Amino acid sequence: MVLNLLLCLLAIACFPGQTQAQKECHACQLKLSSICYLTTSYTAQCQENSNCGITYYSIGGSVAFTRYGCFETQICNTTAQGSGALKALSANTTCCITNYCNGGFTARAPHFAVIGLLSVFLLYITS
Repeated sequence: MVLNLLLCLLAIACFPGQTQAQKECHACQLKLSSICYLTTSYTAQCQENSNCGITYYSIGGSVAFTRYGCFETQICNTTAQGSGALKALSANTTCCITNYCNGGFTARAPHFAVIGLLSVFLLYITS
């Protein structure tokens, strides 16, 4: 009993502070409708200065696709507007501070489907 108490006190003395656990978030590079594309892992571990979040990419006010993952706190809750050929595109990033607080999604689709969808998207924005 005394030995256990001494070991506990030694552990506290040697490790006085613990680092904050990393946030874990849902991750998806490209989500169209409810399907995730271009993603090999559906979980991301955020760095110290990052939070879980979602970026909504919109064209003319309608959400075209989304991205889930970790975002640096400085871009959380901001909106960016595209320029040049992409000026109709806007990106609105929202963040949250707890594990897996950025929602969920279904399994990914084949990559060739993504290429086709991106081709149609690029044709749309350049016309």
